[in-house]
Amino acid sequence: EDSYRIAMVDARDIADVAACVLTQAVDAHAHNTYNLCGPRGLLWADVAAAISTACGRNISATMLGDADFYRRFGNSHVYLKQMQAYRAGCGEDVDNDIEVVTGSAPRSIEQFSLDHARAWH
Repeated sequence: EDSYRIAMVDARDIADVAACVLTQAVDAHAHNTYNLCGPRGLLWADVAAAISTACGRNISATMLGDADFYRRFGNSHVYLKQMQAYRAGCGEDVDNDIEVVTGSAPRSIEQFSLDHARAWH
């Protein structure tokens, strides 16, 4: 249950794509659909390890079963269904749309963690 991967995307990369789409010629992006994702699929243990390294203390990931997840996230069926879809593998696909649109590779979890290390102190 804890071995699924999610190609998590940095919100700053989403903003960079939006800025390009909104400021470039309409024909550059008309009729295109972009799959915005991080550079690789991550286990929650990968996320915890990157945050641990960035902030200098041990962070661990705790996996929740469906019932606990449902309760902890406001009794939301939407969040539960999304997590179940991730567990089934729907979030691990990786592509290069961020780089195609912006010219820059998506930020890694390591970069995100370093840039936000103060948030975990």
